[in-house]
Formats: sequence, C-alpha cells, structure tokens
Amino acid sequence: TRTALTLDGGTLAATFAGNVTAGQGTFINTAAGVTTGLSIQNNSFGANNRTALDFYTANTKYAVIEGGYGASEPEMNFKVGNAPAEILSLKASGSTFAGDVTANGDIIIDNSSGDPFLKLKTNAQEYVTRIDQSDSEKFQIRDVTNSATRLTIDSSGNVGIGITDPDKKLHIVDSSAGAVTYPLRLQN
Repeated sequence: TRTALTLDGGTLAATFAGNVTAGQGTFINTAAGVTTGLSIQNNSFGANNRTALDFYTANTKYAVIEGGYGASEPEMNFKVGNAPAEILSLKASGSTFAGDVTANGDIIIDNSSGDPFLKLKTNAQEYVTRIDQSDSEKFQIRDVTNSATRLTIDSSGNVGIGITDPDKKLHIVDSSAGAVTYPLRLQN
C-alpha cells in the first residue's frame, strides 16, 4: 500500500506522492502577513537533477519553469512555446537569454564595485561599452577581440578615437606602423 496524500494538522502542510492536478480556480490563500508558497521537491541530488512546473492549456504544454542543480551549479530555466524552448536561464555564474529582449522602460546596469558594461559578441568579434572606473569614469567602446579601446569620452566631453586621454573636443590618433596615414577624412 502506498500513501498518496499526507496531511499535517500542526503545520497545515500536505504531502503528495505522485502527480497532483489542480482544477480551474485552484489557488493558495493565507492570512495577511503569512508567507506561503508552493514547494516542489526532488529528493535526489547531483548534476542535471532538476524539478519542473509545467503549464498546460487544452492538454498542450505551453510553459515550463524548471529549477534545480545543472551540470555544475544551481540554475533556474524558463521555457515557452508549443514545444517549450528555453528563453531564459538564470545561474549563479550569469544569466542567458535566447531570442529578443524588449524593455518598456529603462535598462539599468549598475556595478559599483567594477566597470558596468554591455557586451556585444559574435563568433568572430567582441565589443563592450563600459564606464571605466579605474580611469576617471570615462565612457569607452572597447574592442575585446583585439585588446584595444576604440572610443573614449571623458567627463569634460572630449572624444578620443584611438586614444584614451583626449585633450581636445575631437582627438584622433592612428598608431598604425608604417607610412604616414591620414586618420580623418572629410568628403563632400
């Protein structure tokens, strides 16, 4: 004999063994000031051991919230679609989005202990836009692939191309080796 439902009168907790189906209008309700939640527990531990909460409409799975221990760290994954595909993965080491990300409001990148930055990356090239806290809070566009700062704007509004310490409103330096070059071209 197997017990499918255990009720604890002291804690008002219910423990289910097996699948649980909630009908239309099912909700969790508590008194004001009482913390409540839905716990889904997997008693196994190890790499790639996760627990999922699936969302269905007319017997078709449209969304999954999956949490647990991934290959090497705790993670939470969100999946949506007819054949739910991962759109967001949250991990201690960083988060991953799959697809477009749209914000209806400000996107704030705040890092008071280091350089806040936005990374743009393909298979061949990587750039970051950042505020360099170690260099007078200058705004920079950095070519990570080639280890070069391509553009700098300092606090007085001076713009440097090819130089990180511009001393004019527009300061261009071409440090290419070889013949004399003309780093600025004006064309009509």
